[in-house]
Amino acid sequence: MNAEKARGICIIAPPRGGAAEHRISPAQAAWVEVIRARAGERGERVEIFRTVFRQATVRGQQGRSFCLLDPWEADRLYRQIHRGYDAVFQAGQARVLLNPARQLESSNVIAVSRLVRPKAFFVQFDGFTPATESFESFDAWVAAADCTTHRDCRVLPLHMFSPDKDWEALDTPPQRHVFESAHGSPTHLHDDKSRPWSQTTAWHGNDNLAVVRHDLPTGFHWDVGSARNTSRLSSLTSTWRFEGRAYLNVSPDGFIRAGQSKGITAVKEDEAPRPAPAEPAKLSRRERERARRERQLKKRRR
Repeated sequence: MNAEKARGICIIAPPRGGAAEHRISPAQAAWVEVIRARAGERGERVEIFRTVFRQATVRGQQGRSFCLLDPWEADRLYRQIHRGYDAVFQAGQARVLLNPARQLESSNVIAVSRLVRPKAFFVQFDGFTPATESFESFDAWVAAADCTTHRDCRVLPLHMFSPDKDWEALDTPPQRHVFESAHGSPTHLHDDKSRPWSQTTAWHGNDNLAVVRHDLPTGFHWDVGSARNTSRLSSLTSTWRFEGRAYLNVSPDGFIRAGQSKGITAVKEDEAPRPAPAEPAKLSRRERERARRERQLKKRRR
């Protein structure tokens, strides 16, 4: 994906309502508006993601709180960074669940920055760095993008492939070499559970995905096979069990397709509940008055 193509950015921010200590602060809200305005001037699309406040319930962590993206919102974010939204601007803290079937606890969450870092530009609101500087850093990241093949390890959904390891510097050749030493070459990949990730040439689907500004072949994915023992693979929204010769198709954006052409498919064990539809926002007094005037105007025109 070259620099001339239309780009988009994702903004993560605390909710606008709720308890005062959990909702977006005036400084954060002002920063978000500056980011949105600047993105509009640059012709960049904008997607907004709001965190939710949750408390751990497991023994020993009762009362510990986390600002999370709902699993389906986290999945939407991860998919978007493969579709041209290759910058993430974050106000406040934000984490995601590694395994949506497990309880909320510190060992089952990672920061959004770790989720997106190998594939997208990330910036955290710090209260003093001007938004213009963040966009300059984004432009520099785009100019330096060096992913040139779908065989690059950054193309992998690393939160699924290696959930227990934070690969902080896969943009550097030394760490990519360490990664290959741990998980094999692109044609002989194996994940943390010793499952093989084979780069098949029988590609499925019509999605045109990109990672670090590099366009991937349409329908590119891995055939993920079983390890010797029963194992489980978790995406941001679901958990799957591998037994025997079971396998799955896994795309770079974390999409899972049940096995269809050989052997038997892995079995979906659990899926995160979809969030309830948001309640319609209540109109302000000014908005109600404007709507009333518009209705009156329509009546007069009749």
